[in-house]
Amino acid sequence: MYVKNEAMIKLEQEIEEACKQNDTKKTRELLDRVHVTGLSLDGLTSISTEIAEVLASRKNGFTEPGNTIIPADIKLSLSLDGLTTISPKVAQALANFKEGSCISLNGLTTISPKVAQALANFKGYRWAGGNTNLSLDGLTTISPEVAQALANFEGTILSLDGLTTISPEVAKALASLKGYNGTGSNAHIYLNGLTTVSPEVVQELALFKGEISFNKNNPDIQTVIEESGVDTFKLR
Repeated sequence: MYVKNEAMIKLEQEIEEACKQNDTKKTRELLDRVHVTGLSLDGLTSISTEIAEVLASRKNGFTEPGNTIIPADIKLSLSLDGLTTISPKVAQALANFKEGSCISLNGLTTISPKVAQALANFKGYRWAGGNTNLSLDGLTTISPEVAQALANFEGTILSLDGLTTISPEVAKALASLKGYNGTGSNAHIYLNGLTTVSPEVVQELALFKGEISFNKNNPDIQTVIEESGVDTFKLR
């Protein structure tokens, strides 16, 4: 486990400042000094396409003397939870994070189908037993078009814990999530923020071949699932 110290926190602040200045050269130089797996730049409220490309180009397997070495098979994560909106170009640039295992954009409260499709292109680095996670927990509602675009995600975990309710159309689209092997059988969808679901939603989600997580502490959801006769959900 790699724990951030004061020096790392300061370095992240310096990276954020370089990003705000749209200084790609400085940002790249600072990224070369990062020797932990997780990079949190949650202080950024906006980034350019050029900066997104630099952040997504970060690589692993550091060998600089005097610094913690991160094996090349331990992959990277990028948190940009301060972003409240991004363009399709920025989304696509971030999706090119080839050595990443996780992109967190929990500050986004709404996205367009084009942004959703771009983010769904995030494949990251796949290795035995590893997850590729796309976290969009800030979304409180999504359209069927956005859900269908996100269903093209070929990673392992799609986290949508900010959704409080979904329509049968959205449920049907999410149930077609491709996941790592194209069938969804090894994928997970997190919907722990749902406060209510209809029988129709349950029936649509039941068609998903992977696992779906609900909030086990919500008795209303449990009742609907039990009454539907569906027992394929992972409750947590």
